[in-house]
Amino acid sequence: MKFNPECLRDILLTVENCPGDYLYYWTESPVCEDTNDPPLDKYPCVEVEFHINLAEKSGYLESTKTYISNDIKIGQLTPEGYAFLDSIRSDTLWNRLKPIILSAVPGSIPALIDLLSKQIH
Repeated sequence: MKFNPECLRDILLTVENCPGDYLYYWTESPVCEDTNDPPLDKYPCVEVEFHINLAEKSGYLESTKTYISNDIKIGQLTPEGYAFLDSIRSDTLWNRLKPIILSAVPGSIPALIDLLSKQIH
């Protein structure tokens, strides 16, 4: 699957904004434990699941658990996750950099971080 920086950003923002201890991502739509808000429904489930797994492997999310029904219980952001999110949190900055990021098509989180650091400084 192709890396989608915007999907990754939306997942991290969604996890951070979830008022409960976990974000439950159900097959069709993610729902925070204490709300019924489906903030990631603009992406296909397989894309969201891919990027959740990528974020966990990169150390940005606490452990996730996949159930037999393919539902995913996502933990909170890690300190590394907060640091990464801080570099892409601002909508103004993100919208300014998004055309550059998408045209450069970084294929991984390290490539995205490298590109962001060059554009911000």
